[in-house]
Formats: sequence, C-alpha cells, structure tokens
Amino acid sequence: MKARSNLERNLEVLAARDPELAKAIAHLRPETYELVPSAKPGVPNLLHRRPGRPPLLHYDPNDPLTHSSSFLRGMEPERAHILVLLGIGLGYGLSQLSRVLDSPKPPRKLFVVEKDPECFRMALQVCDLNGVLASPSVELLVGVPQESLFIRLAQALWPEMLHAKALKFLPWPGALASDPDYYLGVRKAVSEAISTWMGSLGNDPFDTLVAYDHFLRNSPEVMAGPRLSRIKDLFPGRPAVVVASGPSLNKNVHLLKLVEDRAVILSVDASWRILKGLGIRPHMVTSVERTPGTHRFVEGLDKDAQCVYAMVSFIFPETLASYKGPRVFVNRAYNFFHLLGMGEDCLAMGNSTAHMAFKIAAYMGCDPIILIGQDLAFDSSGLTHAQGCVHGEKQTFFHDDKALEVPGNVEPTVKTCSTWFKFLKQYEQHLSEYQGTCINATEGGARICGTLVMSFSEAIELHCRDAFGPREVLLSRLREPLGNGPAQFAKGVSMIQELSRRTLGWCKEGLEALTVPLAQVEARAGTGQERIPPPLASSLRNAVDRVGQILDRLIWDPGPVRQLGEYLLQPCGIPFACEWQVVGERFRDEAWGMAYRLKLARDFFSTLGQLCLSLDHVFQENRDKLNALGVPCPA
Repeated sequence: MKARSNLERNLEVLAARDPELAKAIAHLRPETYELVPSAKPGVPNLLHRRPGRPPLLHYDPNDPLTHSSSFLRGMEPERAHILVLLGIGLGYGLSQLSRVLDSPKPPRKLFVVEKDPECFRMALQVCDLNGVLASPSVELLVGVPQESLFIRLAQALWPEMLHAKALKFLPWPGALASDPDYYLGVRKAVSEAISTWMGSLGNDPFDTLVAYDHFLRNSPEVMAGPRLSRIKDLFPGRPAVVVASGPSLNKNVHLLKLVEDRAVILSVDASWRILKGLGIRPHMVTSVERTPGTHRFVEGLDKDAQCVYAMVSFIFPETLASYKGPRVFVNRAYNFFHLLGMGEDCLAMGNSTAHMAFKIAAYMGCDPIILIGQDLAFDSSGLTHAQGCVHGEKQTFFHDDKALEVPGNVEPTVKTCSTWFKFLKQYEQHLSEYQGTCINATEGGARICGTLVMSFSEAIELHCRDAFGPREVLLSRLREPLGNGPAQFAKGVSMIQELSRRTLGWCKEGLEALTVPLAQVEARAGTGQERIPPPLASSLRNAVDRVGQILDRLIWDPGPVRQLGEYLLQPCGIPFACEWQVVGERFRDEAWGMAYRLKLARDFFSTLGQLCLSLDHVFQENRDKLNALGVPCPA
C-alpha cells in the first residue's frame, strides 16, 4: 500500500476541525509558490513569485530548519501565554512550535495567521502538522480578508483577554516581506480587539458607584416598570431606523416622515429635538448616560406622550423626573442586576446611545436595521454633530481627541477620533452577533464593516413598504401589567451587601498578610541593596502563597469579584489580574518578582476594600427608598 503524503494526512486532520477550509485548500493549485532545493538535502525552501516584484525566498538557502529554529529561539515563545504566528511559510516554525504546545506550561492559545491559502497548502504538503492542527490550543486564520481581521481576532481572543499582556507576536520575516501591510494590519486588529475589550469593562469603578446610587434612587419607578423584557421580539422581521446625531443627518432626516408607520424609528436622545423641530415623532428615544445634563435632551418633550423613552435604569434621577411620558427601563448587563432578579431586563448595549438603539432594535426582532446620522467622523467642515444638536454642532471634546483617518461610506477616507473609532469597532462586534441585515444609509461618515451601504431613499423603497402601526403596537405592549414583585429584589440586595462585607474582610486579611514583608523589602530598596536575602525571600514566598489563596476566593468563580463583577470591580480587578500574569516576564529575579506581586496585591486589596465600603454607603444613603420597597436595609 502506498504511504499517504503529508498533504493527505494534514488535510484529514484539518477536515475534522474546519471542513470548509480543508475543502478549499484541497482544491487549490499553487500558482505563485514553488518548492526549491536548499543546501540541506531533503529540506526544501519556498520561493514566492510575485507579479511585478522580484521573487522572494522565505528561508536561508543553506539550512531552512536552522534558520527557522534560530528565529523562534530569539523570540522566546515559551514565556508567552498567547502566541500569534504571522505567516506560516513552509510550516517549519509551526512544526517546531509543537514542542512549546507540549511543554509543562504550554501557551493558552496559538493563533496561526496566514494571508495566502496557497502558502498554507505548501506548508501542509511539506511538514507533518497533524499534532498542531488537532490541538485545541491552536486557532487557524487562513485567507481572512483584511477588513474581517478585527472581528475574527476579537471573537477568538475574547475568552483569553485576561492573558493579553502576555501576548507575543512571532512575525515570520518572509511573510512580512511578502505583504507587510496585511501583517501589520493583524497587529493593529489585535491591539484594537484588546482596547475594545478593555473599554467594554468600564473605565472607573467609582463612576459605577454613582450609577448604582442613581439606580437605587430610581428603584421605586424602575420596579414599577415597564422594563426591557416586555418588548422582546415585538417586531420580528419589521424594519427599524436608528437615528444618530452625526452631521450627515441633515442630508436625509426629512425622509423619516415617509416611514413613521412603516418602520420602527429609534432616535438617540441627542437627535430628539432635531426631529421635534421637523415635526417627526420617533417611536422610541434611547439614553445611555448617567451624567447630569442629559435632562436637557428631554425637557418639555413629553407634551405629546406618544414617544417611549428607553433609558438605562441608573439614568440621572433629575433626567428621569424631567420626562412624564411613556418609558421603558433597560439594565446594563451587570451581575448586580442578575442578583436583583432583573437579569431578563439586561442588555449588552455598548458604550453609545446609538449602540443602545441598535441593540434594542435587534432585541425587538427588527430586520433590517437602517442607520442614518451614524457618521462616527467629522464632516468636511469639521462639524461633529447635526445642525440643531443640544450641545452644539462642533463639540471641542472630539476635536481635542486623537485624530485618525479611516475608510468612508462616500469618500475614500474620512477623519475621525479615537472615541468614535472605538464606537465603530464596537458596532462591528454588534453586527457580527446580529443575524439580520444592517444598512448604513448615513450618506457620509466612516465605513462600518458588516453594513450594506446605500442611500436612505433606496433603503425605504426596498424595505419600508408596508404599514404596521409600530407606535400603537409598542404603546399597547407597555400598558400591560408588569406582574412580578420585589421579593427577589430584596433577596438580591441582602446578597450584594453580604458579598460586599465578605469581600471587605478578605481584603483586610490580604493586607495583613503582605504588609510586613513588603515593608521590609521597601525599606531595603531604599538603601540601594539589590539582593533580597533568603530569610526575607522565604517570608515573601509565604505571603504570596497566602495572598494567592485569598485571590482565588475573591476572583475566580464563584468569587465575589465575579459575582458583583461587571463595571464595579472589573475596572480594578481585570488590570490587576492581567499584570499578575506577566510578573515572570518583568522580573528574572524570583524574589523581586514576589515583592512586585505583593505590591500589586496591596493596591488591589486597598481599592477593592474602598469600593466595598463605598457600596455600603450607597445602600445606606438610599435606605428609606429601599425600606419603602420592603427591602430591609439596617443602618
């Protein structure tokens, strides 16, 4: 029987994990790559024939294997938690990385990124990659278009983000020389994915305490409802229009009058007065901010009580008091609300009010969702917002932000800023989760990958033909009785207070364990003595072990940090956990590494303990409102 080739065996393993990729590779016939001999018998080199450019040899012509292993040895892949291999060549490096995958402490993930499927096929032909291809630690991204890199990498990286600081790129020189823009784009996409993830965690835990204070002040009205779950799947297959407040809105906003009965119109709060001035009544207006000043968006706009104000449940209380028309409360997807029995009213709504409107439209089953005024960019004259926006048309905050240039919907490129760019990337993540069609009818602004670009008039002609009375359907649903009481709410409040007290106790215990040895190290460092003596190193090791036990209780499931979790504790817990992972990279000397870990833990325990004290203060400040709901909150 004829022995099967490397290609046949590799394709069999690949087909078990990715049948489509295996089928595509099997049908390829390389046209631009060629195997050429090297000085080492039986070890071919890879020649890439590039149209209009000189041919490119991927390896040293004398010994490709030594060239590859020397490159990897210099990169120290065994010290990383996440590896990103940029380019595969003939697979020598990937084959050699199998030793790292089989080591006592393997990386959590190895991403193999190869732009050219032809090159990938050549690697499958030359090297036995069975073990690598079958490994659950390996993620293959082969032939991914540049515009899709961010979403693919964000989805694959998300479960491993705690280890993002210990990520290492392995840029194969031959691949970089072949297409530097693509592989630099991979690095950029990884950076954007990590930045977007960090931004989604919240930026300030004490700001989140303000949100919880607002929620408790609003709690009597929130508990009386109506809340988000009431409108789930209310408009399956019906079109929706999300109205943002970018400068392009003035081009086509007047067309909304044509679809008031033929699409669900969701406006961001900043666009509400603009629509009012044109005689256009949105069916719903969204508000995601907790800050003072949002009341200016709604003051005097409840005279015609036909527009539903969809607001986060921790909206600024004065804003809530400013609107007496129909409303629906939405919770951010915090564990805090799940503990209160309000999980079904939670929505992962993103950072902007437009994100919230898009997510609510998707939650109601709308398809397609049409975007207008969603510029996420400056217009040609530097305007940031549409004419008539409450806070002005040229807001300095965005001009003071870091400037960027990105692809446009109409123009080849447009100018944006880092804040809008983060919003754009978050939109792309939302779109990757949305099963319907999203049409960007902004007629200006930045390109959002995953949207279908067309004019608003075209979108109306194609998708907004049938009347279905969205206002009456929505208002009728919100008039139905809520039907659930405060029992779980009361239980959740008690649980949160107990978790907070327990966490505070463990923080105190951790600080007691680390204070003395860390003070001794700091005193020693002040004298310029670089070496930590063995007795002190032993004390540090004992303290790190004790601190580690406390951290295991606090952080990992079902630790209080994970239960209270999102936005309150994550902004301090996640950066701490990320840095904790890479101490081995920072310090060659084990004793100094342990001292650094104790310093990190001291900062973490101190911040976390203060958060717990502040959270208890928030409950005490709102004791009367909670008691009125039947929730015991002793002083």
